[in-house]
Amino acid sequence: MRPETYPLSAGCARISVEEGFLLVVEQGDPATAEEMTRYFAAIDRALQTANLTALLIVAQKTAAVPAGKPGVSVPPTALSPEWKAIREARWRALARSRAKRIAVIVDDELALARVQMAAVAARAPVRPFTDEADARAWLRESRAS
Repeated sequence: MRPETYPLSAGCARISVEEGFLLVVEQGDPATAEEMTRYFAAIDRALQTANLTALLIVAQKTAAVPAGKPGVSVPPTALSPEWKAIREARWRALARSRAKRIAVIVDDELALARVQMAAVAARAPVRPFTDEADARAWLRESRAS
Protein backbone atom coordinates (compact mmCIF):
# COMPACT_ATOMS: atom_id res chain seq x y z
CA MET A 1 0.00 0.00 0.00
CA ARG A 2 1.30 3.44 -0.91
CA PRO A 3 1.19 6.18 1.72
CA GLU A 4 -1.96 8.25 1.49
CA THR A 5 -3.43 11.36 3.00
CA TYR A 6 -6.99 11.06 4.26
CA PRO A 7 -8.75 14.45 4.29
CA LEU A 8 -10.57 15.53 7.45
CA SER A 9 -12.77 18.60 7.88
CA ALA A 10 -10.24 19.97 10.34
CA GLY A 11 -6.96 18.78 8.80
CA CYS A 12 -5.91 15.36 7.53
CA ALA A 13 -4.45 12.01 8.52
CA ARG A 14 -1.39 10.45 6.90
CA ILE A 15 -1.72 6.67 6.53
CA SER A 16 1.23 4.43 5.67
CA VAL A 17 2.49 0.90 6.18
CA GLU A 18 5.46 0.42 8.47
CA GLU A 19 7.17 -2.85 9.24
CA GLY A 20 4.37 -4.95 10.69
CA PHE A 21 1.80 -2.23 11.41
CA LEU A 22 -0.25 0.57 9.92
CA LEU A 23 0.89 4.07 10.91
CA VAL A 24 -1.70 6.86 11.13
CA VAL A 25 -0.49 10.39 11.91
CA GLU A 26 -3.44 12.60 12.76
CA GLN A 27 -3.00 16.24 11.83
CA GLY A 28 -6.48 17.40 12.71
CA ASP A 29 -9.82 15.94 13.65
CA PRO A 30 -13.06 14.85 12.01
CA ALA A 31 -15.76 17.47 12.55
CA THR A 32 -18.70 15.06 12.96
CA ALA A 33 -19.38 11.57 14.29
CA GLU A 34 -20.26 10.46 10.75
CA GLU A 35 -16.92 11.72 9.46
CA MET A 36 -15.15 9.86 12.29
CA THR A 37 -16.95 6.65 11.31
CA ARG A 38 -15.93 7.08 7.63
CA TYR A 39 -12.34 7.86 8.68
CA PHE A 40 -12.01 4.70 10.76
CA ALA A 41 -13.63 2.65 7.98
CA ALA A 42 -10.80 3.89 5.74
CA ILE A 43 -8.26 2.84 8.38
CA ASP A 44 -9.82 -0.62 8.59
CA ARG A 45 -9.75 -0.94 4.78
CA ALA A 46 -6.06 -0.02 4.84
CA LEU A 47 -5.40 -2.63 7.54
CA GLN A 48 -7.20 -5.24 5.44
CA THR A 49 -5.42 -4.26 2.21
CA ALA A 50 -2.04 -4.49 3.95
CA ASN A 51 -3.06 -7.68 5.79
CA LEU A 52 -2.13 -6.13 9.14
CA THR A 53 -3.63 -6.42 12.63
CA ALA A 54 -1.50 -3.80 14.40
CA LEU A 55 -2.08 -0.05 14.32
CA LEU A 56 -0.08 2.93 15.56
CA ILE A 57 -1.95 6.22 15.83
CA VAL A 58 0.00 9.41 16.50
CA ALA A 59 -2.68 11.57 18.08
CA GLN A 60 -0.52 14.16 19.79
CA LYS A 61 -1.58 17.78 19.65
CA THR A 62 1.94 18.54 18.42
CA ALA A 63 1.07 16.64 15.21
CA ALA A 64 -2.18 18.59 14.76
CA VAL A 65 -2.80 21.31 12.21
CA PRO A 66 -2.31 24.74 13.79
CA ALA A 67 -5.52 26.56 14.68
CA GLY A 68 -6.49 29.25 12.25
CA LYS A 69 -4.81 27.65 9.23
CA PRO A 70 -6.63 28.87 6.11
CA GLY A 71 -9.14 26.37 4.75
CA VAL A 72 -9.20 24.30 7.95
CA SER A 73 -12.35 24.34 10.03
CA VAL A 74 -12.09 24.31 13.81
CA PRO A 75 -13.54 21.19 15.51
CA PRO A 76 -16.28 21.54 18.11
CA THR A 77 -15.20 22.19 21.68
CA ALA A 78 -14.39 19.20 23.87
CA LEU A 79 -17.47 19.81 25.99
CA SER A 80 -20.09 20.10 23.25
CA PRO A 81 -22.57 17.29 22.56
CA GLU A 82 -21.20 17.11 19.01
CA TRP A 83 -17.65 16.54 20.29
CA LYS A 84 -18.89 13.85 22.69
CA ALA A 85 -20.58 12.10 19.74
CA ILE A 86 -17.31 12.28 17.78
CA ARG A 87 -15.38 10.80 20.70
CA GLU A 88 -17.96 8.01 21.13
CA ALA A 89 -17.74 7.22 17.40
CA ARG A 90 -13.92 7.00 17.72
CA TRP A 91 -14.10 4.55 20.61
CA ARG A 92 -16.78 2.43 18.91
CA ALA A 93 -14.55 2.23 15.83
CA LEU A 94 -11.47 1.36 17.88
CA ALA A 95 -13.36 -1.40 19.72
CA ARG A 96 -14.65 -2.87 16.43
CA SER A 97 -11.41 -2.46 14.47
CA ARG A 98 -9.79 -5.44 12.79
CA ALA A 99 -6.60 -4.36 14.60
CA LYS A 100 -5.77 -6.65 17.52
CA ARG A 101 -3.24 -4.21 18.98
CA ILE A 102 -3.61 -0.46 18.77
CA ALA A 103 -0.94 1.86 20.13
CA VAL A 104 -1.87 5.53 20.52
CA ILE A 105 0.74 8.24 21.04
CA VAL A 106 -0.53 11.00 23.33
CA ASP A 107 0.98 14.23 24.63
CA ASP A 108 1.30 13.65 28.37
CA GLU A 109 0.57 11.48 31.39
CA LEU A 110 -2.91 12.97 31.86
CA ALA A 111 -3.87 12.04 28.30
CA LEU A 112 -2.30 8.62 28.85
CA ALA A 113 -4.53 7.99 31.88
CA ARG A 114 -7.61 9.28 30.03
CA VAL A 115 -6.99 6.99 27.06
CA GLN A 116 -6.31 3.99 29.32
CA MET A 117 -9.63 4.49 31.11
CA ALA A 118 -11.55 5.04 27.88
CA ALA A 119 -9.99 1.93 26.32
CA VAL A 120 -11.09 -0.22 29.25
CA ALA A 121 -14.60 1.27 29.17
CA ALA A 122 -14.87 0.71 25.40
CA ARG A 123 -13.25 -2.74 25.56
CA ALA A 124 -10.88 -1.62 22.84
CA PRO A 125 -7.42 -3.20 22.31
CA VAL A 126 -5.76 0.19 22.81
CA ARG A 127 -2.61 0.99 24.75
CA PRO A 128 -1.50 4.62 25.04
CA PHE A 129 2.12 5.76 25.04
CA THR A 130 3.87 9.10 25.38
CA ASP A 131 6.94 7.79 23.56
CA GLU A 132 6.68 6.56 19.97
CA ALA A 133 9.72 4.28 20.27
CA ASP A 134 8.03 2.44 23.18
CA ALA A 135 4.84 2.07 21.13
CA ARG A 136 6.76 0.68 18.16
CA ALA A 137 8.58 -1.78 20.43
CA TRP A 138 5.25 -2.94 21.90
CA LEU A 139 3.82 -3.51 18.43
CA ARG A 140 6.96 -5.40 17.33
CA GLU A 141 6.79 -7.47 20.52
CA SER A 142 3.26 -8.58 19.55
CA ARG A 143 4.60 -9.93 16.24
CA ALA A 144 7.25 -11.98 18.05
CA SER A 145 4.76 -13.73 20.35
